[in-house]
Amino acid sequence: MAGWMDHYALRSIDDDASATLLCPLDLFVCADQCPDSVAERSNAVNSKLQRRRDHIEELNRVRSLLRKLQVVFDLPKKLRAAIDEDALEIAVDDYSAAAPVLK
Repeated sequence: MAGWMDHYALRSIDDDASATLLCPLDLFVCADQCPDSVAERSNAVNSKLQRRRDHIEELNRVRSLLRKLQVVFDLPKKLRAAIDEDALEIAVDDYSAAAPVLK
């Protein structure tokens, strides 16, 4: 732990603007000194992520609708195949599965 403290003390004394290493203490000091900057960055990231979340939700709604439409479009073919095979139980099962979409 003394190594971090020494590093921080040296950085604060030297004020070397070209230093690229950051220690945890540097981050805490920056967060204390620049709360607006941290909040602004956080809000910007959250805003960008929210737009992506909204887009993903819209895509999921479209995918759900397409699945329902696919069930409706496949139903006549499935019913015809089941009736041709004299598998009335399968035809009833297929229709029952599609009934909520048809309502």
